[in-house]
Amino acid sequence: MSVSQVLTLYNWGAITVLVFFMALIARFYRKTSGRETFYQWYAVPELFFTGAMVRYASIGRVMGDEIGDILWFLAGASFLGLCLYLFRLMMQRKVEDR
Repeated sequence: MSVSQVLTLYNWGAITVLVFFMALIARFYRKTSGRETFYQWYAVPELFFTGAMVRYASIGRVMGDEIGDILWFLAGASFLGLCLYLFRLMMQRKVEDR
């Protein structure tokens, strides 16, 4: 294994842990508040990240591959969207609290 492949797999592991913890936070908030957080959808960015990391590890480069870059973008955009949705949901007040 080359150094770039090891670093790619290391980065994938760190991102996997981050996405997993965000999904756990969303699931916990759904259970405690009763509001829908769509925590099951956190598997989508995880699949995109996994696809990008497999692609990068197989070609031996960290960036510069069109398919890997598109998967990386889709993963980041979907993860950002889910995190922003969860943030807005957690920070807004309930109607009865006002």
